[in-house]
Amino acid sequence: MTPEEAAAMRKQMEEEIRAQLEANMSAMADMQMSGEERTAIAQQQFNEEQLKLLEKEKEKDNTPHITNLNEDNALSGVIHHLIQPGENVVGRKDGETVPTICLSGLSIQKSHAIFVREGEVVVVKPGIVGAKTKVNGQTLNGDRTLMHKDRILFGSNHMYIYYDPVNKETAEGTPEQVDWEFAQKEIAQAKGFQTGADGQLSKEQQLAQEQVLELLPMVSESNAISEELNKHKSFEVILISSAANPFGHQGAKGTNVMVKMKNLLNGNTWLWERGKFMNRRYLMQDMYQRHLDGDETLKDMPEEEDPFWDPPCDVLIGTSNAFLQALAYGIDMDDPILVTDYKGEDQGQMFITISPCDESGKCMGEEYFVEDSSELLGKPYFYKVTVKSCEIRDSRFNVGSYITYKIDGEEIETKTPVVKESLSPAFNHSRVIKIDSVTQETLEFFENSCITFLLYGCQENRDSDVKLMKLTTKELRQREETSGQVKTNSLTRQLTKNVVDESAALKTEILVLKRRNDILTKKEKRIQGIVTEWGKKPPEEQQFEPYHRAISAAAFNTGTMLKSAATVITQVIKAQKLVGAMTTAVNGDSSTPIVSKAAGSKACTVM
Repeated sequence: MTPEEAAAMRKQMEEEIRAQLEANMSAMADMQMSGEERTAIAQQQFNEEQLKLLEKEKEKDNTPHITNLNEDNALSGVIHHLIQPGENVVGRKDGETVPTICLSGLSIQKSHAIFVREGEVVVVKPGIVGAKTKVNGQTLNGDRTLMHKDRILFGSNHMYIYYDPVNKETAEGTPEQVDWEFAQKEIAQAKGFQTGADGQLSKEQQLAQEQVLELLPMVSESNAISEELNKHKSFEVILISSAANPFGHQGAKGTNVMVKMKNLLNGNTWLWERGKFMNRRYLMQDMYQRHLDGDETLKDMPEEEDPFWDPPCDVLIGTSNAFLQALAYGIDMDDPILVTDYKGEDQGQMFITISPCDESGKCMGEEYFVEDSSELLGKPYFYKVTVKSCEIRDSRFNVGSYITYKIDGEEIETKTPVVKESLSPAFNHSRVIKIDSVTQETLEFFENSCITFLLYGCQENRDSDVKLMKLTTKELRQREETSGQVKTNSLTRQLTKNVVDESAALKTEILVLKRRNDILTKKEKRIQGIVTEWGKKPPEEQQFEPYHRAISAAAFNTGTMLKSAATVITQVIKAQKLVGAMTTAVNGDSSTPIVSKAAGSKACTVM
C-alpha cells in the first residue's frame, strides 16, 4: 500500500469515527431530555406540518392544479401539483433539468408534457414527439386548452384530474363527480368500445364492460413494457361473440373479452383468454423489474420462458353467419357470405349452400316449397350443408386455411379439410343434417338463428421484414396506430348479449321473400297457362277430371292462397257432378253430358 493510499484510508476512518461520535452524543442528549420536552418538540413539528398543509390547501383553492385519480377511491385526491404561471414541465427527475412535476414509471419521458399558464388560461402540450398523454381519452398531439375537471393520463398509469378554481365551466359530458371508472370508460370509448351505465346493461353486458375496463390499463402497461424491452409485440383488447369463440365455448351466452397479441415484424397474431393474459402480465412485470436491476441473464433467456413468446398457431381470420330462415319454407340458401373479423372489417367471402334434401342428400328443388312453415310440423326433415370454397383477402394465410362450424345442440364442431397454398381454397365439404320430427322449437330455430362458420388461417415462423427490423417497437406501434386510426375511430364495438350481423339477417330475409315470390310467380303462371289452355279447347274436350288433376298438380304445395283456389275448384267440380246426377235422374236421359253444364262455370275462369 502506498503512503497516499494509507493516508486516504486513515482520513476516511477518522470521518467515520467522528460521525459515529456525533450520533452517539445526539442520542445521549435525547436520552437526557425529559418526556415533556420531547412531547413539546413533536407537537411543534406537527403544528408546523399542519400549518404548511393549510397554506398549501389555501393556495390550491386559488391556483389551477391537478389531482391524482386512483382505482381505489381512498387513494384518489392525495397527490396535488400546483400549476404556476409560465411553463411547468412534467417528466422524469433524471432529465437535463429538474421538472416542475416529477413522475416515474413506464412510458414517462424526461420531458413528457408541458403546462403553460398565462393568466387564468392553462394549456397542455407534449414535451417531446411521441410522449404518450391523453386528455379526456383522446391522444394529445398538440396544444390543448384545459377545462375544469378534464382528465389527463400521463404514460400508462398516471391519471390526474385538472381543477380550475376560477372558471368552473366543464367539457360536454363531464359528470358532477369524476372518478377512476369514468376516466377509464372514456378511454374505452375513444378506442371504439361502447359503454353504458349499469342500469342500461344486461348482466352479460355489464360483466363484459367490467372486464374491458379492467384489462385496458393492463394492456397499456404490457405495451409499454414491450416498448421498453423492444419485444416487437403489441397487445389489444378485443370482443368476440360466443358463437365465434375460437376456444370451444360456442353456445355460451354473452361476449368474450380477449387480448390479441401481434408480432409487429411478420404480422402473426395470437388470441389469449383473459386468464392467460393476466398470468403473462405478471411474468412481464417480473421481466421488466429484472431489466431495471441489470439482470444480464435476460439476454440468454430461452424463448419458451419469454412471456412475450408463443409458438405459431392457427388464428381466427373471421366469421360468417348463414341464417336459416329459408329452411322454414323449404327453400335453399345459395349466396356468397361476407367474412368479417372482430372489428367488422371485410376479410373475404364464403360460398356456402344450405338446402332441404332427402335422406341421401339429394336436393328437393322448388316442389318442396311451402308458404306456411307450420305445414312442416311433425314431419321428418333433412337439410344439407355444403361448404364449397372461400376467397381470402390477406396473403399471409396462403399457408393454409380451413372452416369449422357447429349445428345447434352439437358438442363437437365440424371441420373441413385444410387447404394449403391457396387464397381461394376449395373445401368441397358437405354433410346431411337429420331432424326426426319438426317441432315449433325447430321452426323458431330456423326463423331466428344461424350457423356461424369460423374461417381459420394457418401461421408459421415467417421471416421478418428487413425494413421493419430497423425500427424499434415504439416506432412500429406508432406506425400501426397511425395507419389504423381512421378505422378505429369509425368502429363501434358493441357490448351485446348476442352479436348478430343484422345486415346479413336482413339480406337473408329479403332473399327468402324474393325466392318465395319467384316460386309463387312461376306457380301462378303455370296455373294461368293451364286455365288458358283448357279455355281454348272445344266444349267436347273440356273434361273436368283431367282439368282438376292438372290444376291440383300446379296448385298444391304452393301456398295457402293457391291451395284455397284448388279447394274452390274441387268444390265446384263436386257440385257439378251432383247437378249432373240429379239432371240425369229427372230427365231419364243418361246421354246428357254433364260437362256442357259446366263449360262456362267459375272453375274455368278462376284465374
